[in-house]
Amino acid sequence: MLFRSKLAEKKMVGNQKIELKSAATLADAGKCNIVYLLGDNSSLLKDAVTKYKGKGTLVICEKSGMAKAGAVINFIIDENKQTFELNTTSATKVGLKVSGNLKDLAKSVFN
Repeated sequence: MLFRSKLAEKKMVGNQKIELKSAATLADAGKCNIVYLLGDNSSLLKDAVTKYKGKGTLVICEKSGMAKAGAVINFIIDENKQTFELNTTSATKVGLKVSGNLKDLAKSVFN
């Protein structure tokens, strides 16, 4: 994680610096643009979707079935390749718009 943090310190999105934070709980996460729930923390998905509803926060998981369960993006391995599933309804609920290009790249799209 230290290496990724050092890389992120040098990167910008528009005029904003990227800041990586680890949080033990969703309450500790506070306001953020992206919430990435590792496989072990996927049980927090329902709470994350509720907390960030309408706030424009992208909720990402990496465990099978999490896109159907409400994650906007769920990273999966398919035929030994990294890909992702997309849930457009969840994106709308948190206040995000999904481009057609992103839909085209997704392995599966859930509405």
